[in-house]
Amino acid sequence: MPTIHEVLADAQQQCQALAEEIATLKQSRVLHQEAAGSIDVTCATLNKKVVEACDAACAALNKTANAIQPFTDVRFQRITFLLAGAAVLNTFLFIAILLVVILKK
Repeated sequence: MPTIHEVLADAQQQCQALAEEIATLKQSRVLHQEAAGSIDVTCATLNKKVVEACDAACAALNKTANAIQPFTDVRFQRITFLLAGAAVLNTFLFIAILLVVILKK
């Protein structure tokens, strides 16, 4: 049977081990809180950078889409101008021919 001194020594050793473990857990908690804060700041910064990059990419895409005219639109405009020019020229020629015919009589 152990003596009271052995029991007290054993209890004291266990208390010291428990105190060391508590100190380790406190340090771990402090490190965890620092890491969590750092992660929050990093996430906020990354989110801001990602949003800025996406906004820039979207703006560039919109600018490019607005600058591009499909080939069919360009061709349609050219054909429209040619037909309008031909109609004006035909009108002037018709008026000239009518004037020549009227003035000859």
